[in-house]
Amino acid sequence: MKNLFLFFVVFSILFVIGCLENTITDPLITDSPGVQAVTNENVDKILSKDDKNQPDIIKFQRVVNLAHSPNTYFIVTGTIKVDHKILNPASNPVNGASRVTVSLSIDAEMKDMEYGNDIWTIRGNTTNTVFLTEDDRVSITKYYKIIGRDDGMLLACDYEVTLDGVALQGMWITFSKVYSANNVAQ
Repeated sequence: MKNLFLFFVVFSILFVIGCLENTITDPLITDSPGVQAVTNENVDKILSKDDKNQPDIIKFQRVVNLAHSPNTYFIVTGTIKVDHKILNPASNPVNGASRVTVSLSIDAEMKDMEYGNDIWTIRGNTTNTVFLTEDDRVSITKYYKIIGRDDGMLLACDYEVTLDGVALQGMWITFSKVYSANNVAQ
């Protein structure tokens, strides 16, 4: 009976969240000339590729669940700074592709949707180099340690990289293989 009640509470909360007008995806005007429109998933670039000094920002607030436990939900809120650079597009082509470096810097917080007492932080920096042609899309998945937890929990983020920029495609919670391998019942 308790599980049924909990199911209806979680379902109701998700329903209400889904039906609310989500102001996080509304355009955000900032004083920074480099970022004038930020959405939940995509980065709208205002500066030209040659005149870009500041990184793009992806703001997000997502409800995510554990990959192996569909009844455990977390709210993850934060920003991802994206530095997307096309290096020597004309002078260094590999099979007609341009060399693109993508630096991602996440700063986020996570809390349990049911209890909400504990707040964990998520921080990390990564840099990747990919080779892209005009119509190519590359998917990159990055795993970030959730600081303050000792169970090996990770936030996984799936990004899509094109010559135009980077988009956050998906997010989920998982556990590190090291933790899982060390905690298998013998």
